[in-house]
This record gives sequence, C-alpha cells and structure tokens, in this order.
Amino acid sequence: MKVTFGSLKEYTRSRISTKSTREAILGALSLMKADPMDMEVRFIITDLLISTGRKDLLAPFLTSSAELAVVSGHGACAFSFTAMLRDLGFDVQPAIEQIADFYSSESNVISEYGTRTAPLPSDSAVDGPEDLPNTDEDILNNIVTFSADRTSWSELPEKLLPMPLLSDLDTNSFLTITKGYRLNRLKKGDFVIREGEPGNSFFICALGSLDVFKSDTYGRQSHLASLHDGAIFGEMALVQLAPRSASVASTGFAEVIEFHASNLSEMAGELPIVAKALDKFTRDRLITNLMNNSAFFKPFSRKQRKDLLRHFQAYVVDTDTVILREGDEGTGLYLVLSGEVDIIKDLHGQNEVKVATLGATESFGEISLITENPTSASCVAARRTTLLFLARHYFTRLIQSVPELKTYFEMLSLNRIAETKSLLEEIENEEEEEFILI
Repeated sequence: MKVTFGSLKEYTRSRISTKSTREAILGALSLMKADPMDMEVRFIITDLLISTGRKDLLAPFLTSSAELAVVSGHGACAFSFTAMLRDLGFDVQPAIEQIADFYSSESNVISEYGTRTAPLPSDSAVDGPEDLPNTDEDILNNIVTFSADRTSWSELPEKLLPMPLLSDLDTNSFLTITKGYRLNRLKKGDFVIREGEPGNSFFICALGSLDVFKSDTYGRQSHLASLHDGAIFGEMALVQLAPRSASVASTGFAEVIEFHASNLSEMAGELPIVAKALDKFTRDRLITNLMNNSAFFKPFSRKQRKDLLRHFQAYVVDTDTVILREGDEGTGLYLVLSGEVDIIKDLHGQNEVKVATLGATESFGEISLITENPTSASCVAARRTTLLFLARHYFTRLIQSVPELKTYFEMLSLNRIAETKSLLEEIENEEEEEFILI
C-alpha cells in the first residue's frame, strides 16, 4: 500500500499520542525505511521510544541521530538529540565538542555555499505500514539498528551551511556560549516568547515552523514573519536590554534550542570575539529588516539599496541623548535601526509635549530638509538607540533624482505637521476646558 510521506508522519504521530503501540511501531518502521536521514522522522521515533519506556534503546538511537545531524548539516538538531541524551544522564561533552568542531569559525567544513540534506517531499509516495510476524521488541531493535547503519546515510554534503551567529565564533567561544542550553519540545500553539516579557535567552529553531506576531490593545494579532529550520531569534531583546517586541509561537510540532544568555553581555565583555560576532550578526539583521520594511528603500532594487547604505553613517546614542534640537538647522535624514526616539515640542519648556515616538525602520529629520526651515521639534533617544544618518547634501541630491522618494517625504512631512498641529490644538482646548465652570 502506497501513502504519502507527510500522511505517514501524521499517522505515526497520532498513533503515538493515542498509545496505539503496535500501529505506531509499524508506522515508525515504514518512516525509517522511507528516509532514514529525515530529522523529523528521527524525532518521531524518539517520541515512540519515550512513550514505550524503552530508554535502553533511546540512548543508542539518540547517539546515532546526533552524529547524523552533525554530518548532514543539521547542527541545531544535533543539539536537540544531545540535550535528550544529557537528560538521560549521559556525558555529552564529546558530542558538543564535535558540533563545535564542525560548525565553529575554525571548521574547514562550513561554507556559505554549503548545503544540508533535505527530506523527501511530503507528497512523495512511500510504502505504508503493513503487519509483520515480528514482535514489537524485534521491530524496535531493527529500527534502532538500521538508524545507526551509516551505509544508509547516502549523499552527505561535502560542505555544510554555517549556523547563524554561532559559526562566527571560534571553538572555545562556541563552547562557552552554548553552555547551559536546553531543548523546548513544542506542540501547535505553544509559546516560545511572549511580547513584553524580559529577554534573557536566544533560540534556534532546530525543526518545525514558528509564527512571529504582535498583538494590539484589543488582542488582535498581526503576523510579522515565519521562522523555519535553522532560524535564530530572540537575541535582539537580549542585545538591546529591552522587553520582547513580539511573540513567537509554534504552528505545529517544533524543536527549539534555548541558550540561556542572561550573562551574554558580560561574556561579550570578556571575550572580544563574542562581542564582535554578536555585533556583526545583530547589525546585519537590523539592516536587512530596515531595507525590507522602511519606505525609504522601497523605490530601489536590492543592489541599489546596498549601494545606498554606503552613504549612511551608523552610530549609537544612549537614553536621553538629544539628537536634534528644535530650532536648529537640519543636518540630514535619520533612520532608526533599533531603539526608540521621542519627538518633543518645547523640550524642557513650560509647554513641553511629546508628539510621537518613532521605532525601528522609521525616519526623522526630513521636515527641515524638505521645507528648508529650522527643525520643528527636538528628537530625543527614549532608550539606547542605533541610528543611520544620511547627510543633507546627499539627501537633497537623492530626492531630486528619485521622484517617488521626494513625493513620499513631502507627504510624510505634511502629515507629521498636521498631526502635530492637531495634537497641540487638543492640548490647548483641554487646558481651556479646565477653567469652564458649569
């Protein structure tokens, strides 16, 4: 009987969850025969061995699965299998050192042109479960024995893809950062991160799919992104020492590695290579986010965006730093890479009022450049903020040569001026109403 690979996975998972042991074992055997190198298959069989209480078989199975994950390009999955071995009481330090040897910056195996093994497509036709005369014990033993048979590990990649962030570290730093990691095994709807909570860990999705979203005051969710195998996330709140800016939840079964990094800042201070790798990774991610989401870059192709970035200067300002002061001449355009900037009228005056707070991908400083008037409000860092600055002369040349950009900033300036005027009028009316006696 032929079935699809995806339906066979679902069948076996369901039989494990309903304690239909015989059917689950036969499904697992079919999965292993269909693709012994599929990481999801390995996790399904792990669940089967756990549900049947076969710790004697679980240890060798996890060992072979971790070894396969390392050499087939699934480093995060290797962490997952190793974490379960550790929970069984085994010394996993040699296994962790093997992961570091393969995926640290000192490895001669990783390359940006590397690959990793891919599973059979879900719609592939494979042999379905069929009853056998063998006992459950025999079949489970055969599954575990076959899982460790390297002759079935065909077409291993010659070069492996690096792991985000971690592969920028040398072996010693790699081992230091990954101390104390743990495995989160998730079902559909389980949260990894909740918006607003403190950030003291970062994560790698070893297997599965995750949804990134924000919620408004009414509880309505706004989808931001989807994360898949190999994605790293959660490091931004850690680096910026800020609450989580979005929630992350699993869309199905998922395996997520959590690296407790509450001391990552201190480690970065002690290990310059860690600080350099972390800065490079987060800066690259922030810039990618900016180029993909900022209206400023929309009129340009990907190559043009990268060329344009060369004309920006990046710098970091601390909380309460006055970036622009009301009444001064405009110096250029600012893009918020990370952090927040408050727009304030009459800073430190009797009529001080916060007009707006700008976040990542938003811009400021354009009104004085477009209107050729002094800066109309002060701009103050609400917290530690990373900015990109484009000098006035280049901004002027740019909007003259790109009509869409000039139109965008003209409309943005008009809208901001109107919003500020409306806000100030509301405040003035509220003050007048305080003296009305009825």
